[in-house]
Amino acid sequence: YKAVALADALRLFDVQYHDGGTFQEEAIETYRKIIQQSVNKREQLLSNGEETNRSLSGTVDVNEEIMMEYSARSIDGFLCALYSALGKTYFMANMFEKAYDSYTKCLDIEPYYIDALNSRGSTALILGRYEQAAKDFLACIKRDRMRLFNDAFTGMERILEAQEDAVPGGWNTITTILDSLIPQLESKMTPSSTQQEKKYLAGALNRFHHVMFTYHDVKTKDRPEAWRHLTESFKHKMSILPPWQAGSEMMKTQQQKQVFT
Repeated sequence: YKAVALADALRLFDVQYHDGGTFQEEAIETYRKIIQQSVNKREQLLSNGEETNRSLSGTVDVNEEIMMEYSARSIDGFLCALYSALGKTYFMANMFEKAYDSYTKCLDIEPYYIDALNSRGSTALILGRYEQAAKDFLACIKRDRMRLFNDAFTGMERILEAQEDAVPGGWNTITTILDSLIPQLESKMTPSSTQQEKKYLAGALNRFHHVMFTYHDVKTKDRPEAWRHLTESFKHKMSILPPWQAGSEMMKTQQQKQVFT
């Protein structure tokens, strides 16, 4: 597609959502242009009776394209990635209704695109739509076989803490999953694990133990068990922090003192 090169370039914006808005207007306008071109292309394929969900590698499951380069995706996967990226840009610009609508347009193409499900859940949570947020987070958790979006568990934690009856089945919907998932991940944390594996596992376990801490703290009132999970969460968080650089940190402190002086 003619828009592929530009879309690949827009990956640069993926790390600039938090930059304070410098690139947001430009990103939004560019995404809109590429999306319109891609929508036209998709409609043309559909009118010709051609497939819109087959990637260059031959897959027909759009969720399998999440880790692919844009240029290798099907037109459906391409559009889902663009709508999700646009939604995140809107989200960081505090345009939450527009972000919600962008994720929904992605899900109109692929109802179980886990990136959009997870992101729309976060947006619905901010908008106070707890039932919709819970529905999106649960769908993401159930279909995210690679555990790419573990913050869906954190989102569910926040909903359950604020309004448990918004989640059918309450806390059990995620605690039963975590009761088996936590031991599985901890068994993979071995001395032979690569640094990247350790970082992923520790990050996931930090989140999961914290969810279980909140469960026991606010629901079961089992303080010893809550403390155990909080301790484990803290342990995993600390295990992947970089070594403390005393010299450079002292230099930063002195520079800040000089600025304020």
